[in-house]
Amino acid sequence: MVRRILPLCVLAVLFASPALAIIDKVQACGKDFSSTARVPLIIGRTNTIKVFGGFVDTANRIEDAGLPGVKGSITARSGGTGSNITIEINIADSAKDGDEGEIRLRYPVELAGFDKFKVKLFAPAKITSVTPASAVLVVGREIVFTIRGNNLTRLTATSAWDSRGNARMISTSATEARLRFVPERVREFNITKSFFDTAPEFCFAMVEGNFEAAITVRADSSAGSGGGTAPPPPAGGGGGGTAPAPTRTPAPTRTTAPPPPPDLVATKSGSLLRPGPNRQIDSSLCTNLPAPPRPDQAATGTVTVPPFRWGVINSSNTAVNTAFTVRLETATGQVVATETVNSLTAGGNQTFEMRRATSQTKVIRIDAVTNANTKAQYGGASAIGCFQLIMDASDPLNWKDPASLKIKVDTGNTVNEGSGGEINNEISF
Repeated sequence: MVRRILPLCVLAVLFASPALAIIDKVQACGKDFSSTARVPLIIGRTNTIKVFGGFVDTANRIEDAGLPGVKGSITARSGGTGSNITIEINIADSAKDGDEGEIRLRYPVELAGFDKFKVKLFAPAKITSVTPASAVLVVGREIVFTIRGNNLTRLTATSAWDSRGNARMISTSATEARLRFVPERVREFNITKSFFDTAPEFCFAMVEGNFEAAITVRADSSAGSGGGTAPPPPAGGGGGGTAPAPTRTPAPTRTTAPPPPPDLVATKSGSLLRPGPNRQIDSSLCTNLPAPPRPDQAATGTVTVPPFRWGVINSSNTAVNTAFTVRLETATGQVVATETVNSLTAGGNQTFEMRRATSQTKVIRIDAVTNANTKAQYGGASAIGCFQLIMDASDPLNWKDPASLKIKVDTGNTVNEGSGGEINNEISF
């Protein structure tokens, strides 16, 4: 962690203006990264990360440096002990795998410049097939699976193999990987995408693709071999007779493991209009405002707030053919919207837009040279950034989204998701 030494006169200024921030760590997909490490960002997805450090909650916007196709915004902040901000970063499908850059935190008052952390872009792995797609294996005997797809150089085996046997990747390339597996006990199971992820340095990104391999493991290789040996002739037999016909052990009836249950997961995308202190809002809402008539005046205008989307994804390889409901509600249980999903394909998703009375609001952008009278209405001398304009209470554009929302999936419990599939059916934010 880099510490900045400031003279006492500057330290005194900090008590009257946003404090100097120091990034302690960046958290992505449950892992902690130092401010000098390269935080992985997944191409084609919305990446949600948290930045922790003293006074980072005073940041009012972020900048992406040297990263075409990257766009981010601050969606939440928390001050005091453990102060942090939540950032949502969208990476376009056109972004280049392996590109590196930095994300910069900008502040209303920057006495020692901006803060930053490094990032690296990578494309998620996608598996299209596993060969063999069905097999009868023998306990203790090795088999090598061939995996085909895209961006497989980072592929690893997950703990899903642990209770089934010894598995390790023996080779990987962009389009093909090979996995050595030695089953440890008799059982049946299906190989799905939950058996694979990407290496730890790439944030264990969920592997994409719809594929499945049905596996049966038996105790030994002799059963069902089709052989058999005629028993020896009776003792003392020299007097002719016919040896009994050889017997054959019938081949075991092959069964296919039942498909895994579906797994419905609550999802959301986009940000909400939740003004902070003194009505400060996300800087992106003021990006396209026209310049003010004079430099000491603030830029104002009416803008459209992007829609907030919510819904459900079926993260399994099993389709859902039973209708179920998805509900959006407030923290107090007030229902905001209820939607019915009639079916959902394996890996499919269904999203809905949160219905607002209006999608427009009035905003004001205050710069460092904006006059003191205007700043005083939005917090004083340190008021720099994008704010929701102060309006009459009756103005239809004077609105904000609920402070707390919850998505509930399959509220009627009509879909059987197994013992572990119900734990991700709700998300609060």
